[in-house]
Amino acid sequence: MNCKPGDLAWIICDEAGDGRNLGLVVEVLRLLPPCGCSRCAQAPSAAWECVSTGREIVGQVILGPIAFITRSHRADIPDAWLKPIPKDGLTDEEVRELYAPGEREVSHG
Repeated sequence: MNCKPGDLAWIICDEAGDGRNLGLVVEVLRLLPPCGCSRCAQAPSAAWECVSTGREIVGQVILGPIAFITRSHRADIPDAWLKPIPKDGLTDEEVRELYAPGEREVSHG
């Protein structure tokens, strides 16, 4: 697991697929049980209930052939899509890695 309850973390993978959530800081609240949805089946790790520390998190809800865009300050996010922020800050190398353009995966699914 990357995260634990109480951590602050960056979103490093974007479900919406357009990069709107990348770099958004969230607070990790609690580990969620597997729900059996298609997103959970695709995610390689457990999911956390998270709350944004800033703007809303953009997501998708798919009902049959229709996809709806959602916006909320709370979201369920797979552990693999989060990078914990160290409590003592980041090294220069970690900052460069986090903000390296074009080197992050943007979408799953």
